[in-house]
Amino acid sequence: MKMYKDNEPISKIMRNSQSERSESRLVGIRCVQGDKYFKISFWKWFLIVVVLFWSSRASAQFKIAWLSDTHIGFAPAPGDLRAVVADINERKDEFAFVVISGDITEKGKNDELQLAKQILDSLQLHYVIVPGNHDTKWSESGCTMFSTLFGDDKAVYDYKGYRFIGVNDGIPMRGGGGHIAPQDLRWLDSVFVATPASSKIVFVCHHLPDGSDIDNTDELLNRLKKHDLRFIGIGHGHANRKYNWDGIEGVMFRSTLARNAKAAYNIVELREDSIIVSEKNVGEAPKSPWHRFANQKKNYEPSKEKGQPFINSPSVNVVWDYKAGVTIGTKPEVSKENVFVSDAQGNAVRLSLLAGKMDWRVNTGNSTIYSSPAVSENKILLGTSDGTIQALRTDNGSVVWSYKLNGSVLSSPTVQNGKVFIGASDGTFRAFDVATGKLLWEFSGIGENVETKPLVYEGKVLFGSWDAYLYALDVNTGSLLWKWSADKPNFYFAPAACWPVAANGKIFVTAPDKFTTAIDAMTGKTMWRTNEFAVWESLGISADGERLYLRGMTDTLYCVSTASVTPKLLWKTDCKYGFDSNPSMPMEKDGVVFFGSKSGIVTALDATTGAIRWQYDTGKARTNTVTPLDAQGVVVTTMDGDVLYLREAK
Repeated sequence: MKMYKDNEPISKIMRNSQSERSESRLVGIRCVQGDKYFKISFWKWFLIVVVLFWSSRASAQFKIAWLSDTHIGFAPAPGDLRAVVADINERKDEFAFVVISGDITEKGKNDELQLAKQILDSLQLHYVIVPGNHDTKWSESGCTMFSTLFGDDKAVYDYKGYRFIGVNDGIPMRGGGGHIAPQDLRWLDSVFVATPASSKIVFVCHHLPDGSDIDNTDELLNRLKKHDLRFIGIGHGHANRKYNWDGIEGVMFRSTLARNAKAAYNIVELREDSIIVSEKNVGEAPKSPWHRFANQKKNYEPSKEKGQPFINSPSVNVVWDYKAGVTIGTKPEVSKENVFVSDAQGNAVRLSLLAGKMDWRVNTGNSTIYSSPAVSENKILLGTSDGTIQALRTDNGSVVWSYKLNGSVLSSPTVQNGKVFIGASDGTFRAFDVATGKLLWEFSGIGENVETKPLVYEGKVLFGSWDAYLYALDVNTGSLLWKWSADKPNFYFAPAACWPVAANGKIFVTAPDKFTTAIDAMTGKTMWRTNEFAVWESLGISADGERLYLRGMTDTLYCVSTASVTPKLLWKTDCKYGFDSNPSMPMEKDGVVFFGSKSGIVTALDATTGAIRWQYDTGKARTNTVTPLDAQGVVVTTMDGDVLYLREAK
């Protein structure tokens, strides 16, 4: 019997089989060709079926199950995810592996991540996973637990000529949008250097890479466009949607959370010529494809900067710009002629104020630092995510004393009268002796982690927590004097990220419910409360205590009287920084108010009139709370790892 090649056309096989039908003794299969009948022997028919089968296999290379936004910590979420995992396991022979594109948990809590890991590890397939903003914004571990459990917050996985690359675009300890950290962009560069030119790229992240979510989108897309990128898969929106970003195919995948009592996920089929996406409810057959697009190599045009560039005020100069090259999420501390900063790779650094040169850098251990340093008695004090409070010598960075806790220390220290006050993720607030590190007292009645910078005022130490309460403790004993919350305590609306301020017998806080509240410092009772200014988590106070500065969520800085029994507006200024939910506090020095923004714009205003003196765009990355030096100068840190000394020309 004549044998046929795998790639020989079926029509040729059928023609040849007609002329050779007498060779087989088996009963033939009656077929039609044009107006003639002919027989195909059993073996010839079998060969046709085999060729068709392998041809089909070639056109449908493999399928993956795509999950997103599992939100473990939300009450129904564990059951929904278990149902999805069981459904995938029942069909495991159909899938090559699984992808999970962020928001694994609801609040980024350690126990939520551990439960998610337990459920996902019951998958009988390999899985590729990246975090989302819910895993990073409220992280009690300083964004370290995700990598501890899952091995990394980035991913590379190769399969049948494809390279799946995932990156974390959640901004650590910040909400409202995404950003690719400078150290992660360098990692991405190293991955591409090691990527074969023949590899087809599928990129996985969480936010929309269109500039509306990931603010340094152009840096990301211009890297991806140099390679054979087939599509970008994201989550975040909880819905199935198709996109095109500068010629790049984009797919948003729905949440696994149940709708109409059905948990669901998506199936992505990568064929030789096309990519097909279908939704599948647990226990049901896959639905008809909701999206398909060509699976082909493209020549992309470079991404262009969107919008008009910000025009810096000509009166401001950059004295120096130190590039740490790693995320900085802390306020700089200036003491004498030194600038102290700390970063997300656990480094504490001293720079010279005059030239911005590094004098020393020490690594505090296997940790991140989101605790803004404080300087006292020739010591720099800070907390680390590995649960250590440290005092380092300001002259060389050596450890003077350290104190180990059971939870991460993300709160910034406040020093007064030889005592350092600081909260932690173990639900405890403590006071230490600055000179020796001796524990003076502790208060352990806190329901969630503490990340704010406490305020000392009229014999009280005050701080908010993610349990939705503002606490007032006796500064000498740590005993609870009072605690305050809004009418309906809510984790998401807690006064936990703002740094409280006080004047005229009032404590002032803001929260993500967009309310600003004045609280009686003696009793803890609400004196006034308003959402007129739509502030998120950013407020400050004048040096004389007479003016409260509130940075609204869109463009506007408000100045309110602290003496008034109702919220009395003194002035407001349109600063044109755009939408902003970044907890960067306005700071006043010598009659000038300075603040940074989510968009990277630093603004200086006259404290009395609100008139803008100057503005400077530091780049796309968010700025942290700034440190004014005098009426002309300010030191700024950004989430992109820049430390800048800006100064207004006289």
